[in-house]
Amino acid sequence: MRCPFCKKNNCSQVLDSRPTKNYKAIRRRRKCQNCLQRYTTYERIEEPNSGLLVLKRSGKIQPFDKRKLKKSIANACHKLPIQDEALENLTDDILQNIEQQFKQQISYKNIYQITIKHLKKFHKMAYIRYASAYMEFENLDELLQPLQVFFSTTTEPPPTASTTEPKTQHPPQTQKENPNETKENKNP
Repeated sequence: MRCPFCKKNNCSQVLDSRPTKNYKAIRRRRKCQNCLQRYTTYERIEEPNSGLLVLKRSGKIQPFDKRKLKKSIANACHKLPIQDEALENLTDDILQNIEQQFKQQISYKNIYQITIKHLKKFHKMAYIRYASAYMEFENLDELLQPLQVFFSTTTEPPPTASTTEPKTQHPPQTQKENPNETKENKNP
């Protein structure tokens, strides 16, 4: 194993080893003997290709790739407080749903619909990011439609394409005192 900090090969010691919640991987906590840094690795079984084909937007057909699905979900979850294990479990759940519904070929639109359904339950911000990246929007109002669900519980109306400038409230302006002015000059 190569240390991600000092980049030295084969110098780590396994401190802890346990299966993930779905038992599809082994999580290992390691310590580099060279730089003494600790890091986590995951050992997974390389699953055979399911034979599922994806009909792309361009009309091209290619084999389904779980790594692409995971990367698109990871992009939607970027900088959100989500653990790698939770992301892996979500990807596995989506993949299981896809494999149950489709045996030979799936459209990119079907992958999107299944993924967005899972993301909506998983994390609201990831849902919005994924929707904005992968939906085909004609205009700003279509982009804002997925947000309608989140604004329906508030008293504030949802944004529309016509509202381009954010509404800001400015504090009332107060008259600045002149430092040269004395208290006697203020009161006649």
